[in-house]
Amino acid sequence: MLKIKSYVKVNSLAEAYELNQKKTACILGGMVWMKMGNRAISTAIDLSGLGLDAISENDDEFVIGCMTPLHDLETNEALNTYTHGAMKESLCHIVGVQFRNCATVGGSIYGRYGFSDVLTMFLGMDTWVELYDAGRIPLTEFVNMKKDNDILVNIIVQRPQFAVSQPLFTLKQPCSLKKSISSVSGEISAWRFTPLSQKLIFIFHPSYCFPGSSCQYFYKKGSVFL
Repeated sequence: MLKIKSYVKVNSLAEAYELNQKKTACILGGMVWMKMGNRAISTAIDLSGLGLDAISENDDEFVIGCMTPLHDLETNEALNTYTHGAMKESLCHIVGVQFRNCATVGGSIYGRYGFSDVLTMFLGMDTWVELYDAGRIPLTEFVNMKKDNDILVNIIVQRPQFAVSQPLFTLKQPCSLKKSISSVSGEISAWRFTPLSQKLIFIFHPSYCFPGSSCQYFYKKGSVFL
């Protein structure tokens, strides 16, 4: 059972950071995972009044607030255009819409869960996290850090000149990796294997993402289990 002694809806990140220095304090996200745990929280810290539930963009990057619901990522037109539909495809299968309206991207990323499709999607892009105290850190570095009392404020996606096909493959037989990419090697500009979640992400040059290409084929076929 989850037990909360006190609840504070903070007015600033500085207040949240100060409260979170106690080991038994906790930042609240959507609580869809936390509520299933068995723990005692001395101070539950609510960031929902700080305007961190929005997605903004400029020519260089997307900035996604930590309190942004997963469903907002799923339906964001700009993100889905940039990822050729991969963002929506990586999220739309997670439980149901009601769940995705509660679950936050900050909770999903900060938890660093190996099974997370959300984390896998962001690991496939040039993603950074913005922490209140430590500043900007590459997501690839953040996932290997020990959890501390810092606060995840924003997720930043840089906009390099490539497109991403959705998190496509869960590798059950590592030896099949070379075989699985050989048929599309002429169209893949890069690929990344994320050991944390055991998933393979293909990164395509945008000029190859046209109807009938392998990029489109994988997008339509969805997840493939090897």
